Amino acid sequence: MHLRTRIQNLFEELFYTELSGSKRLRAGILIGLLGFQGVSLLLIYLLSSEEYFRLFSSSIALYAVLIFMVIIIIYEIIAWHFTGKYTNAGFTRTHYSAYLATFIEISLLSLLLIFIIRYSNQVIILQSPAALTYFLFIILSILRLDFKLSLFTGLLAAFQYVLISFIFTRDPMLSLIHI
Repeated sequence: MHLRTRIQNLFEELFYTELSGSKRLRAGILIGLLGFQGVSLLLIYLLSSEEYFRLFSSSIALYAVLIFMVIIIIYEIIAWHFTGKYTNAGFTRTHYSAYLATFIEISLLSLLLIFIIRYSNQVIILQSPAALTYFLFIILSILRLDFKLSLFTGLLAAFQYVLISFIFTRDPMLSLIHI
């Protein structure tokens, strides 16, 4: 019986070590990809600012995207740092905090899309590469090693995207309503 307990404890320790590593990997990938998106967006803006101003009446959408990326990058840097620090100290995140973090990440992306659509009056943004960022979050949720959390991420992203699409494409006048 004592050997079984030791094996179970060893398994749990190895599992939490692997879970910590995959969470850090996820945060690192998000930091890198969102940083790359931000730099790419700035380069596109600098190289074709005339076309940008034909679509948007001001630079506010660009600033919103950059602010969103900076917020998420800072959040992921903090998560990356504390995942390693507290896991080594024996602490683990609660199950609900992962759901809350997922809800915040997906909702920030949805708010960003709403903001861009309202300032550009272009619903086509929903079919642009910017909307593919949802898939980035869904795919990287797999690294949290929790099927229910990945399912929650996918369903939440799909629900928010469909809701935004419905609101802004059903009636053009609805896009004038303050959400």
